[in-house]
Amino acid sequence: MQWFYMHFPHLYGETWHSPFEREHPVILAREQDNCVADANDSARAKGIERNMLVNTAFCLVPEMDIHIMLPHKEIQALKRVARFAYRFSGWVGLDEPDGLYLEVASMRRFFGGLPQLKAGIEELFRELGYDFHIAAAPTPKAARILARSGIELCADKQRFRQALKQMPVDCLELPAPILIRLQKLGMRSVQDVANLPPGDLSYRVDKELATNLAQALGQSDWKPEPFHLPESFRLKIDVEQEFESLNPLLFPMASAVKRFCRFMQNRCLVSQQLILRLIHRTHPATTFSIHLATADNRVDSWVYMLSMQIDRVVLPAPVTGFELKASDFEDIPPTSFVLFQDSANTHEDKKAYLLNRLAARVGADQIHFIGLSDDYRPERQTLFSSQPLPPEALPDNLTAQSPLWLLQVPLQINIRRYQVIRGPLRMNSGWWDSVTASRDYYIAATSGQNPAALHWLFKTPPSQWFLHGIFA
Repeated sequence: MQWFYMHFPHLYGETWHSPFEREHPVILAREQDNCVADANDSARAKGIERNMLVNTAFCLVPEMDIHIMLPHKEIQALKRVARFAYRFSGWVGLDEPDGLYLEVASMRRFFGGLPQLKAGIEELFRELGYDFHIAAAPTPKAARILARSGIELCADKQRFRQALKQMPVDCLELPAPILIRLQKLGMRSVQDVANLPPGDLSYRVDKELATNLAQALGQSDWKPEPFHLPESFRLKIDVEQEFESLNPLLFPMASAVKRFCRFMQNRCLVSQQLILRLIHRTHPATTFSIHLATADNRVDSWVYMLSMQIDRVVLPAPVTGFELKASDFEDIPPTSFVLFQDSANTHEDKKAYLLNRLAARVGADQIHFIGLSDDYRPERQTLFSSQPLPPEALPDNLTAQSPLWLLQVPLQINIRRYQVIRGPLRMNSGWWDSVTASRDYYIAATSGQNPAALHWLFKTPPSQWFLHGIFA
């Protein structure tokens, strides 16, 4: 097997604080010990270091911004990048708080090799605005040691052994007492530690260190627990100020919808409905639905619908944040590809594009699809659905003797004004739903008109005559 490891040194700040990379100094602090957990480039340039007391950092840079790190948001940030990583690996493992394991041996042929796969991962996460280190190795723990040491390479067992000579023991991220113990034994590099027999290392230094090195060197098997993707999509965004109009929020909302579309594309899913919840400070949340005419996962369809929808929303109070939720998904139907252009697939894509644009203009509840049923009652042979109906063969009950133009409500008539041409055609139906129809149908021509019109009539058991349809 082959594994990638990705280390995100500034994951929390890049996820939850968009101006983290700006020129103004920003630090992230841990509430439990009041120490600096991370700092942006501007703060580090002025002497701020990790694990420094916040009071000391504030004395060095009084004008800096301080943000408290919340534990639940740390794991949320890691799960967010794990979802993106599933595009490149079928096995993604979490290494809290800022690392990911990716099994990539099964994906090498699909992407054309490890270099191409690595390039694709780097392109995506750079586009998303993340700073990261990535390395490959035969075991997940080996890839972790390389990436967190800043050595980004695709290593086999031999190259990994050679890289260990360049790593000081600090790269193993060990507690201070264990580091002191290794220094007393004359261990300066990770290679020195790896050369010790596992039993001696476990007994004289630390059992957990011996286990981790054995797993990194492939002497014992270990795989990370796989991260399972959620079955529903949920994304909450907080804004830094109150907005009395939704137009300024269109850009962050469109970015959130883009992530929703990536969520579906990574899983080969489509959806027709997305719930948008607007959060207010002192007022109950405003919730409305973005509904497409046909299920889709393309960004342009959803963003266009979003832009049309928010123009109709009347805000009861200023907005302080919003949330997107979706749980109804469908699998993308299998498609056969041919050498030349597939006109049928192109036609379906254009139809879906047109229907979704139409739904954005008039509302998805105003669009209906027509189909045919196998009910023998003429007034129930036409179906209206909010979903596209699959093409089917014509039902056996549709005959050439029935017209296409039916009256919505049959009209009682005087049969003396007609001349019967053909009939009767007897129909007894509807006994299963208590709307019984017992009729004899006739084709008749109107008398006294020039030219005569052909009408479709029926007679009920009480000998009452009704006009039900007109032939073209």
